[in-house]
Amino acid sequence: HKDRHPKALCIGGNAVPPEPREELLQVYDLLFYETQWYENQIDWHPMARQAFGINKNIYHELPPRVDEHGQRIFTYDVLMVGHFLPWKRHYMLLEKPGRKIAVGEIYQEYQVSGEIAEKLVEQGVEVTNMVPPRELADLYRSSKLVYFPMAVVG
Repeated sequence: HKDRHPKALCIGGNAVPPEPREELLQVYDLLFYETQWYENQIDWHPMARQAFGINKNIYHELPPRVDEHGQRIFTYDVLMVGHFLPWKRHYMLLEKPGRKIAVGEIYQEYQVSGEIAEKLVEQGVEVTNMVPPRELADLYRSSKLVYFPMAVVG
């Protein structure tokens, strides 16, 4: 690894850090992890830092949509954002009343992903694959409740 430019590795979700550790120390000057519970997975690296954020150019507070009487307008009662995988616990969305939408990656390589999406549709939930960031921001803005029922590892 003769490249003198600093290198960082962003470890997403609950991924297991690559092995061997010695090679990681030689290759990566900095390791980023998303959630605090993950810290002990890579605390052996001298430059491990928590880093999780959003693009504030897209995801920022906007004025609410209102009707001619000044009443707030919502398209959805409940929005859930997350990959269609078991640990995201989409089934809990079914307990929420009103018009619901679930947004996330529907993985073709995992049969269960399609099954989760299909079951939601059968139960009246609108389902869409991941949408562009500005469209997702608009969904956040137009939903009464943004619901995240995931467990810590979700």
